[in-house]
Amino acid sequence: MSPKTIFLLGATGFVGSYVTELLAQEYPEHRLIALLRNVTPERTQGLRSLHPGVEILEGNLEDRELVAATAETVDIVIHVAHSDHEPSVSATLEGLTKRSAKGGELPIYLHMSGCGILADNARGEYVPPSKIKEWSDIDLDLNDCPSENTHLPTDKAIFAAGTREENRIRTIIVFPSLIYGIGKNRSRCGMWVPIFTELARKAGHAGTWGPGEVTQYAIHVRDVANVVILLLGAALDGKVKGGDDGLFFATTKEPNMSWKEINDVLGEILFKRGEVKESGSKPFPPEITEPLGDYGWSLLGSNGFARPDKLTAMGWKPEWTKKMPLRDVIYEMIEDGIDSYRTH
Repeated sequence: MSPKTIFLLGATGFVGSYVTELLAQEYPEHRLIALLRNVTPERTQGLRSLHPGVEILEGNLEDRELVAATAETVDIVIHVAHSDHEPSVSATLEGLTKRSAKGGELPIYLHMSGCGILADNARGEYVPPSKIKEWSDIDLDLNDCPSENTHLPTDKAIFAAGTREENRIRTIIVFPSLIYGIGKNRSRCGMWVPIFTELARKAGHAGTWGPGEVTQYAIHVRDVANVVILLLGAALDGKVKGGDDGLFFATTKEPNMSWKEINDVLGEILFKRGEVKESGSKPFPPEITEPLGDYGWSLLGSNGFARPDKLTAMGWKPEWTKKMPLRDVIYEMIEDGIDSYRTH
């Protein structure tokens, strides 16, 4: 295999920091270009500690022309920065479409989405697990997902680029469930930690969308990064063509926690720190939840169960999730997440 050029969006992020490190370990022969905002010697050193050979391109996800122009020149784009960021997704598709039109090997686009596409709109109310639909990624049709759910607009645009006949892109979309753990670089936790923390400070208590008796399967951040690298290898080997066969759930059935249980822990920690008026959690009032609209209810007030049938058939196992279940690391993870975002 000839060396490829990879363009990575989200290289210093929660998942991306592990992806960057794994690219250095597993694919050192490939050229890596990483988009990095606000480049400083400290940030450069942090990124190069993960991948010594990385080439840094200064910019951010809003730099549409830069993202599109770079995507046009590379063989592979990996986007693990922001699943719903339409400008960077459309710019990536624009650039890779032009790259495809030049002929030769089809470019690869590996995108990280999420299981928010499966949200059941339970409004935070308890639903017996036996009554919650468990989705499979075998023959998954995005049109079967509730149309108001998160991620779908960008996911459908990516899928369309992977299934068209003209100027096709080999698209692969990964759908992780609730990602937890501690990151390696600046973004040391999933976005749900700072989201719930900031809302708790505004409300004076930790809280949930409705009663919060809803849940998703949980997966450790390092398992998600391993999935990205596994699928990159499968694409390079021709085992995954992209498009129709490029939709993958990255989930586990390890013991999970409801949003109520998670926010009880957050409330306990924030109360001990003197940042909220009471311990535990209770439903947020409408003035807290309404600004996020349907997006908030879909992401934080719903259930979503999925089986990683295709990854399992490829031999993948969620080793880090089994080794470090969510319940075992929840306190450490939230403490670290609060501290790391306070310093940003």
